[in-house]
Amino acid sequence: MKRPTRGSLLLPASWATSKCIDATIDPSLVAGFGPGRAADFILHVTSAACAGGTVAYAGVCAVGGEDNRPIMGAINLCPGSYDKLAPRRQMEVITHELLHAFVSVRKWVF
Repeated sequence: MKRPTRGSLLLPASWATSKCIDATIDPSLVAGFGPGRAADFILHVTSAACAGGTVAYAGVCAVGGEDNRPIMGAINLCPGSYDKLAPRRQMEVITHELLHAFVSVRKWVF
């Protein structure tokens, strides 16, 4: 990030009824509904059922700030599949999914 968030991180009002992957958005994070948070990034972690042997998935949900960087992302760890992994593999999966949640590939600026 080029510059930290000044004041509170607030999502646009259009997020009032939205979800971030499988996570319900806390209304206190939405402009007009709450004060926001003194944060540069919000990460939601869920454990919702998955199909087809999926172990986990993640992504960037919102970008913003002066440099249009990711400001909110989510990770879902699939119960049943994730739980069966060895501890080292679980850590590898979490590390991999964190990269998906923290990095937006929509626009690269060098």
